[in-house]
Amino acid sequence: MTQLQKGNFVGDVCDEQSADMLLGNLAAQLELHRHLRLVLSKEIKLPANCEIKELEELQHRKIEIATKLFDIEIERQQLVQDIVKQLKLPPDEGQTITLKSLLPYLTGSLSKKLTGLQSELKDLIKEIQDLGHQTAIISRARLVSLRNTTVQLDKWMSNHIFYSKSGGLTNTAYSRVLSRHI
Repeated sequence: MTQLQKGNFVGDVCDEQSADMLLGNLAAQLELHRHLRLVLSKEIKLPANCEIKELEELQHRKIEIATKLFDIEIERQQLVQDIVKQLKLPPDEGQTITLKSLLPYLTGSLSKKLTGLQSELKDLIKEIQDLGHQTAIISRARLVSLRNTTVQLDKWMSNHIFYSKSGGLTNTAYSRVLSRHI
C-alpha cells in the first residue's frame, strides 16, 4: 500500500471535522463489533438441546450487525476519500491509502485517538474470529449429533409397527406376526 509522505502534498493537516467524523465512524464500528462478540458468546453458551428459535434469533442478530458494519465501512471509505481530496492526494494513489498513513496528517490528540481505536478494533476483530471459529466447531458438532439422531430414529421406526391414517399397519412383515398373536 502507498504510504503518504507529508511533504508531497499541498494540504498539511486534515481538518478536525473530517478527523472527528472518521473517529466517530471507527467508534461506531467498534461498538457494533462489541455487540457481535456478545452475540457469538451467547451462541457458544447455548446448550446442545437449545430451541431452534434461539439459534434463529442469534443468527438474525448476527446478520443485522454484519449489514450495519458493511454500511459503516462504506461510509468510512468515503470519509477517507474525502480526506484524500482535502490533502490533495492524486486520486489513483488515494485508492490504496491506509488509516495508519493518515496519522501524520492528524493533530496529536486525534492521531492518538485514531491509533487507540484502530488498535482496539484489531484486537476485537481477532477475538471475534476466535469466537467464530469456536462457534463453527460447536455448530458442526450439533449438526453431526442431529444427523446421528435422525439415522437412529429412521432405524428404530423401520423396525416397528405403525398405523397409517386409514388404520392399516404400515409394516406388513410385522403385521403378520401381530395377527398371529391376536
